[in-house]
Formats: sequence, C-alpha cells, structure tokens
Amino acid sequence: MPLNVLWGYTVFNHLAELPRFFYALWAVSGLSVAATLFFSWQHVSESQAMLEENMEKEGHALKPWHLSLTQTICTLPAFTSILAFTTLFVPATALAMEMVIAIFASVVIGCLTQYALLALGTPPMPKRLMEFTPEKRWWCGSLCGGVADMTPYFGLCLSRQPHKMTLGGLRLAFRMVEAFIWSFIILSVWNVTQAMVPASVEKVGGWCYSSQWFKAQFEIVTGVGAIWSTFVGSTGLMVISNVVSAAIGDSLDKKIQMKRKVNSGLIYLNLPLLKVLLDIMNTGYPTPTVPYSVGKHTIIGEGGTWTTSGVTLQCPVFDRKVMSNMFYCVFITILMAHTAYVNKELYPQHQTSAKEDLQRALEARFAEGAGEERQPLLEEQDGEDI
Repeated sequence: MPLNVLWGYTVFNHLAELPRFFYALWAVSGLSVAATLFFSWQHVSESQAMLEENMEKEGHALKPWHLSLTQTICTLPAFTSILAFTTLFVPATALAMEMVIAIFASVVIGCLTQYALLALGTPPMPKRLMEFTPEKRWWCGSLCGGVADMTPYFGLCLSRQPHKMTLGGLRLAFRMVEAFIWSFIILSVWNVTQAMVPASVEKVGGWCYSSQWFKAQFEIVTGVGAIWSTFVGSTGLMVISNVVSAAIGDSLDKKIQMKRKVNSGLIYLNLPLLKVLLDIMNTGYPTPTVPYSVGKHTIIGEGGTWTTSGVTLQCPVFDRKVMSNMFYCVFITILMAHTAYVNKELYPQHQTSAKEDLQRALEARFAEGAGEERQPLLEEQDGEDI
C-alpha cells in the first residue's frame, strides 16, 4: 500500500469493518505501553530523587557523564513505545515511525557501548586491564572458543590463534557497533525518501501498489543491508560485553552486572532483522478500503478552465505492507516493556559515587595482581639463595 494513499486515514474511520484480530493487537500493545510507562516513570522518578540528594551532598554542579548515559538508556523505551502505539491507529506514519525508532535505538546502543567502555576507567587503565582478559579466539564463534557467533568468519583473519584482547580489537568492536548505528539510520532515511518520491498508483490482483522503478531491487538491497548491519553490530557488542566483563573481573560482575547491561542492547540491534522477517509475511485484509482517484485524461478549455476524467480505485488499507508495520509496532511495544523492566533491575539507583567505587575496585585488583606476580618471583629468588 503506498502510504500517500493513507494520508488522513485513521482506524477510527472504519472501526465497524475491522476484524476482531485488531482489537487483540491493540489490547496487547496498550498493556505493553502501560507497563513500559509504569516501569520507566517509577525507575526514573525514584532514581532522580536520590541523584539530586547525592549531587547536593557531594557538591556536583552537573550530572556525571555515566549517569547521563544511564538516564538516556532508561527513558527512551517509553518514548519508543508511545510512538509505536500511535502508529497502530495512523498507518500513514509508519515510515516516519521507523526512522525515529531507528534514531532512538541507535542512541541507546551508543549510550550502552560508551557506558561499558567507561567502566574500564581512564588511560592507561584500559590498556592494563586487557592483560586480565583470557587467551581465546575472540572473533570466532562460541563453538571455536570465541564470542562472535553472528560473524564467525572474522576469526579466520583476526583470531587464528588464542590471544588476549587488545585495545585495537576493542576499537574495532566499537567501530562495528558504529557501523550498525549509521546503517540503521541511513536505511530508515532511505525508506522515507523513497516513499516521498511521487509515483502513480495501480491496482493489481485486488491490492494497490506504487509503480516505482527498481522498486524490487531497492527492497532487496535494503533487506540485505539490514541483515548485514544486525550481524556486524551484534558481533561488536558481544565482543565489548565479554571483554569488559572479563577485564573488570568475576568479583565485580555481580555488583555492576555489566554483561547483562550491555547484552540488553541486543534487543535494539535485532530490530532491523525483525522488520525484514515481518516484511516476508503474506498477511492482508481486503476490507476496509479507501478511495483513491487516478486521473487518466485532462482537457484544458478556454479561460483557464480544465476538465479531468479518470477512475477511482478502492484500495485495501491493511495489505501486506501495512500489516507488516502493524506487527512491527506491536513487537516494539512488547520489547520496550521488557526492556523497561530489565532496566529497572539493572540500574536500581543513580549514585554519583558508583564510578569512583568501580575505579577504586579496579585499582585494588591491579594491586592484587601485582602482588601475585611478585610472590612467585620472590619464591624463585629464595630458592636460588638456598
């Protein structure tokens, strides 16, 4: 369905003609939105009160950067959920909704990645922490001793032998996440741009289509790009998640739950792949329909008058393309409800001193590691003296 045909249409125009299935979709999506708003508001309001108290007590003029990232991660699911729920009633806004959701998801992914990398501390601490990572074939799949299950072929070039992770490898993983972010946004903007190009509408087999050149080829390229960006971005995020968790140490995992925090971003990373899978579905309803006038012949008369003749097409509203968007919106609201609940557990309090506590714990780990390295050396020297 060309979305320009649906401008001005809302589902309230034909409530009596809609299948009962739509009421189930609205109910599930509405409950998900309510849960998202409840968890997000409760979490942010409680944390904000504690944050203000701590900032006043410790003398902060501005929020620390890691807390700004945390608040962004915890609040964007609510906006995303509301936007998707609104599109269920105004189908013409689907492409704009996809573009805005792509931007929101990219912002959250960027915040999560930076939050994880900030946990490594300030230079030269990240480089020293890489020494605590185990030797493994990081860029291979899990079956080969790595973590890059989505793109295991990277191991043929980057991890032929077990090795410790390096800062160069960590930067490569971050660039892979960046590649996903830009690809997701560019593909969404491209889809909106394509929809804005004027095109004639024709009815074939009971459904209305827009006649655009190379439309099928563009859809294939967009689908392949979405799948590629999901695979590459997931690999980068999984590498960062496992490297940071290994570098920080097992004793700190339970305290900051870093791995779970970063892995929660996989929901956003899989959104392009989810849209591609939903576009394959062949679900549509022949009713209700909206009229669309197509001019066939125009006669210009004297004095600037004109007469146009044509046909009126009765286009089904909820064809395969629109239904794909509807299911996508419902899945978005469900996933955001889950994300809001998980965030409430992962970020229980916005404490200004959390970053400093982590820094002291990492320095203590360095001290323990240095002591363990010196102890065998002293024993060896004692043995030589004997």
